[in-house]
Amino acid sequence: MLAYDFGPKHPLKPERLRRAIALVEAIAGDCAIDPGPLDLANLNLSHDEDYLEFLQRIERLETPASDAVQFGFGKIDNPRFDQVFSASCAYVSGSVAAANAVASGAHRAFNLSGGLHHARRNRAHGFCVLNDCVIAVKILQRKFPRVAYVDLDVHHGEGVQFAFEDDPTILTCSIHQDGRTLFPGTGAISEQGPHFNAVNVPLPRCAGSDAWLLGVREGILPAMQAFKPDALVLQCGTDSHFEDPLAHINNTTRGWQAALSDIHALNLPTVCLGGGGYAVNWVPRFWTIAVLTLMGLPIPRELPESLSRLWGVSFMHEDGPVPDAAAGKQEVMQTIESLKAQVFPRIPSG
Repeated sequence: MLAYDFGPKHPLKPERLRRAIALVEAIAGDCAIDPGPLDLANLNLSHDEDYLEFLQRIERLETPASDAVQFGFGKIDNPRFDQVFSASCAYVSGSVAAANAVASGAHRAFNLSGGLHHARRNRAHGFCVLNDCVIAVKILQRKFPRVAYVDLDVHHGEGVQFAFEDDPTILTCSIHQDGRTLFPGTGAISEQGPHFNAVNVPLPRCAGSDAWLLGVREGILPAMQAFKPDALVLQCGTDSHFEDPLAHINNTTRGWQAALSDIHALNLPTVCLGGGGYAVNWVPRFWTIAVLTLMGLPIPRELPESLSRLWGVSFMHEDGPVPDAAAGKQEVMQTIESLKAQVFPRIPSG
C-alpha cells in the first residue's frame, strides 16, 4: 500500500498512511491486518478489461505508454509510477477484505488506504487509479439488499455516483466544496440520478465547521433515513480541514468527529475507507478519530509522547484559533431547503 506513490512533489504522500497506522496502533493496540493478495476478478466489478490490461502493461514500462492520456495518466495529477498496478491492487485488497468481513458478519471494518472515489470504469482520475469504493459497495450488495455510500471528502465523489446512478438499491451521498470552485467540477444538487438516488450537498468556499456539520445532519442523514439502508460504505476524506492545501473549506476535527458520532449512532454495518487529505500532520489524527469514534472508543486529548516528539504535534484536536464556524451557514440552509423540495421526497424508500 505504501508503494502507492506518485512522487515526492505530488500531494498524495504515502507518509500520511504510514503515520495513521502508527497513531491508531499507538492508541488502540496492534490491529493492522494484512488483507493478502487481491483476487483480480474483483476489479471487474468496477473497471473495463482494456483499462486493466493497460495498467498491467504500464507497470512493466519505464516510459509512458502512447495511450496513457486516453486512460487518464499524465504528468500532473496521475503520473505513472513504479508498481502502479500492484500498489493500486494493494489498496483495493484492503477494501475487499473490509467489505468481505462486514458481509460475513463483522459490524465495522476499516481500510484507511482506500477511498479512491474519482476513478472511472476506464480511466484514472484525480489521484485515483482503481475505484475501491465501488468494489466495496458491490461486495456488500451480495449480502445486503440496500447499501448507502456516504462521502465526506471535500471533493465530490463522482466516480461512485456515476457507477450507481441506474441502481435504485444504492444511495450515494456526498458533501463537498461546490464543484464550480473545486475539482472535479461536479456534485450540484441537480445531479440526482434517474432514480433520485444521488444526494449532493455542495458547500460555498470558506464554509465553517458549523455549516459543514449542518450539511451532514440536515442533508445526508435525512436522506439516509428516507432510504433505510441495510449497510454503509463511508469514505472519510479529511481534506475539508481548514489547513488542507488543496481546498477551501474551514472544517475542524471536532466538527468532523460530531458527524462521525451521528453516523456511529445509525448502528449500520459499515465499511470505512480513507480518502483525500493532504496536510500530513492532520490526516493521521482525523483517521484515528474516525476509527475510535466508529468503534465507540474515547478520543485522547494528546498524542502518545513518542509520536508527538517525532511529528512535532501534541493534541488530537486543534489547540489554537480556528476559522469562523458559522461562515457559509446561510447558504447551506438554502441548499437544505432545495434538497427538501427537490430530492428527499423522491428518494427510493426501503
